Order: sequence, then structure tokens, then C-alpha cells
Amino acid sequence: MSSPASVIRPDVVDAVTAGVEQIRPGTPVIPFMAPYGTDGKQVRRAGIPTYGVMGLFIKDSDQFAHGLNERVGVREFFDALEFWHVVMRRLATAGRV
Repeated sequence: MSSPASVIRPDVVDAVTAGVEQIRPGTPVIPFMAPYGTDGKQVRRAGIPTYGVMGLFIKDSDQFAHGLNERVGVREFFDALEFWHVVMRRLATAGRV
């Protein structure tokens, strides 16, 4: 059974853009629809907007997700922590004066 698409919220885009700018200045943020299934379908059916965001920047040649050789570089790991710190703080304070 299908579910509605989540509306792209400006506060989410702003937070993700700020996180990307922190670790990879000048990199564009381009929304796309993932070609795989997630639990998001059920959550969206319940009326909760759902987004998939990844804070890891790795080369395609180093992408071994879900394999026996899955790994993340040290720099990429710490960059992802910084990315999520920026995103979470932005979203936690969005709309506050």
C-alpha cells in the first residue's frame, strides 16, 4: 500500500544545509526520493512527515553498506558527528526567538 510523500519543510532543508555547509562548504543540498523501502511509509501513513538524511560523505568506491566489509573512515565519522550536531541544534531551536 502506498503512502503520501512528505512535504519538504524549510526548517529541515535549512538545518541540513547548515550541517553540510559546516563540513563541506559549497556542496549543494539536493532532495531526492530513495529507491528503497524504509519504515517511513508506515510513519507517513500516520501523518508524520518522514525524511532520510545522511551525514556521511564518502566516495562511491568506499561504499560497502550492509556488506561484511562495511566501514567508515575516521574523518568521515567525525564529520558526520559535526553534521548531526549542527542539524539537531538547528531543528531543536527552529521557531524559537
